[in-house]
Amino acid sequence: MGNLLRTLCLVIMIFPLFITAQNQESILKALRSGNSTFYKGQSRVLFLITHTIKDLQTVFPGTDKTCEYILRYYFHTEIHLNKRSNVLFAMDGTEFQLDNGNTSAVSITTSVINLIGGMYYGESEMRSFLLEHPEVSF
Repeated sequence: MGNLLRTLCLVIMIFPLFITAQNQESILKALRSGNSTFYKGQSRVLFLITHTIKDLQTVFPGTDKTCEYILRYYFHTEIHLNKRSNVLFAMDGTEFQLDNGNTSAVSITTSVINLIGGMYYGESEMRSFLLEHPEVSF
C-alpha cells in the first residue's frame, strides 16, 4: 500500500509538468526584419494551430524553399505554433483572421503571402519574392 501511495503521489506531481510541456508554444523568429522605422514591430507575427515545425517543412511549389522559410525570410514573419487559431498580425498590429480549418502548409502559406502582398510594405516583398521565384503561381 505504501508503494502504491508513493507512486500515485509521484504521478500526481509529474502529470502537470507533462501537460505544460505539451501545451508550450514554439516560436520561430523572423529571419529578416522589415525596413520600416515607422512601426514598432519590424516583423509580422503569425499564430498557427499547427503543433510542430515539421508541419511547415513542405517545399512550396515553384521553389526549393520550405513554407516556413519563405514566410520567415521573404515576408519577415515570426511564427508562433500551437495557438488556438490561425491569425496574422501585420507590422502595425492589424489582426487578420485566417481559416482555422486550413491545415495544409502550402495553403496557409499561400493565404498569408497573398494577404501580405496586399499590404503597403508587403507589396515590395511580394515583388522581390516573385522575381527570385518566377515559377510560383497563386
